[in-house]
Amino acid sequence: MVTPSNPASRRRRLLVGGSLGSVLLVGALPAGPAAAASVITRNACEYSYDQYWRDLDITLQGQLSTAGARAGDTVTATAQAFDVALPGWLAEYGYRFGILKAGDNDIDVSVWVAIRATNTVEGTAWQRLDGTATTTITALEDGTFVSASPITYAVAPLSPTTWTAKGGDIRIGQAPAGSLPSIPVGPNSSMRRPTGSVFIEARFGELLRLGFDCLPGGFVGAGAGYEEAPAAPYATTTVPATECISGVPAGGVAATDVQVLAPASVGSAASGQLFSLTPQLRYRLPQAYLQELRTAGRLRPGANTLGGSFVVAVDGTGTAPARRLATVPVPAGIVVTVPASGPITVSGGDATDAVSVTVPLPALEWTATGDAPAQFTAAARSSIGDLTSVAGTSGTVTPYGGLYGRLSFTTADGSTQHVSLDCVSGRVDAGTAGVAYAEAGDRPGGDQGRYAIRAFAPDAFAATRVTPATPPAPPVAVPDPVAPGGGTPAPPTVPAPPVVTPGPRPAVVPTKLRVLSVGLRSAQGKVPVSLQCAGTVGICRGTVTVRSTAILRVGRTRKQVTVTRAVSYRIDPGYTKLYKLVVGRDGATVLRARRKLAVQVVARPAGKNAPVTRKLVLTR
Repeated sequence: MVTPSNPASRRRRLLVGGSLGSVLLVGALPAGPAAAASVITRNACEYSYDQYWRDLDITLQGQLSTAGARAGDTVTATAQAFDVALPGWLAEYGYRFGILKAGDNDIDVSVWVAIRATNTVEGTAWQRLDGTATTTITALEDGTFVSASPITYAVAPLSPTTWTAKGGDIRIGQAPAGSLPSIPVGPNSSMRRPTGSVFIEARFGELLRLGFDCLPGGFVGAGAGYEEAPAAPYATTTVPATECISGVPAGGVAATDVQVLAPASVGSAASGQLFSLTPQLRYRLPQAYLQELRTAGRLRPGANTLGGSFVVAVDGTGTAPARRLATVPVPAGIVVTVPASGPITVSGGDATDAVSVTVPLPALEWTATGDAPAQFTAAARSSIGDLTSVAGTSGTVTPYGGLYGRLSFTTADGSTQHVSLDCVSGRVDAGTAGVAYAEAGDRPGGDQGRYAIRAFAPDAFAATRVTPATPPAPPVAVPDPVAPGGGTPAPPTVPAPPVVTPGPRPAVVPTKLRVLSVGLRSAQGKVPVSLQCAGTVGICRGTVTVRSTAILRVGRTRKQVTVTRAVSYRIDPGYTKLYKLVVGRDGATVLRARRKLAVQVVARPAGKNAPVTRKLVLTR
């Protein structure tokens, strides 16, 4: 039995949500292997033109590297990509507003996306992606809208992200609301912090911008508000939540899994009032560790009945007290049978080849001290304090970690062997050489200095939403919009195009063509080139092509190779267009032999104007 001395004086979908006054359970899903995956998350998105919320589906994908990582190691998320199902009525909306035209249309799009990785030092990271949405509109000769092709959308992939493991499974997915910083999406591109974790801005030329401020969840109140929901992870990797110092193997780190989990059920919390929380403790002694216990003589041939207990320290934020200690005994009836040779078997637990136990802690009582959510974590290093009456030891034991188990194995003849698991939220490595292992632990006369410990503050395993002491005033009723729905509005009646107030008359500036592309990439036999007609007076017309800057050999001849076929361009003043140039036969020949090619974009304006050129690198 383990007894705390004066305990009162010691200090990824992935999230299960509830209504006000309920508890969020963090980390409640089992860990999965590191693997590429694609996850579609329903998002509630606030549309900038009318401030009503509607639903969009957002897709994220990727994979996490570094199998077998420990706390303090870095893991990298790669092959990450983003996609969004833009509402189909946008095309008709843009056409009726006079921004899009019959035929092919390009809509410039920018996306800011925040990613969350659980149990990492960094926690969240965000990136900006730029791309183009395309649609083809069919209209009658009199201008009547007929139809539009589905909006296809492409942005660059997310860059790889690197995360530092703190301990506990890493699950990476869309971040919760409020995870983006201030970005230039306010009026006149002013800085504004979005409500959500994804912001999509569609630009219809220079005249109109439409923003979608998105967070995992769905719209409520006929579009007047939103309800948050968890976002499932698109990649996971397993990292031990704790590392446990033990006399087996030989005073090193035991290959075990010991961690505190979310409660199976919880009650509500009100500010200034007492509430209880019943976390769970999970511990697993796998087959490899059982074999080490046999080698060390802690497990004897035949049946060994498991006994003992764990002391667990739990920290609360926004609570009084700030820390609680709990002692939980090993459940009765777990027997470890050691044969003369071969695998060790276990009965009475959750597995037959390992000691695997999940058990609730005694109810821990707290008082919520504010209106913010109260969060709970497995306590960090040196949080238990001094223990007395530790079975099989003399004197006082001071654990290094916040989870301490003293286990016993009793044979049929009544002999008992003990082993300790002193578990730290962090990383434990060899420290000062020559210091022998001692059960007394982190105290004079123990084994202070034997270990190099890098402690990490673990993620919260539960967060309680707290009801304010003074109920807020009832909300002002918001009238329902006309057919706001999560379905497809029927433009232009729903949503009605925003009123655009004409600005000052622009200055008269002759137009000039510009090549905006800063790098070219050949894909599926096409090379996208971005052109801009800068100025206010005059339409930019002409042809554009891509050719090599150097003389190259093609077949038996050496020449400057025209990589793409010429395409005619026509761009209104102040607008930008993306043209997809088809790779010609000679271009395909030289690209097959090279991953990169120095090229020149050559735009020839109609009339006698000089060509506009820009040297770039074309990759395939």
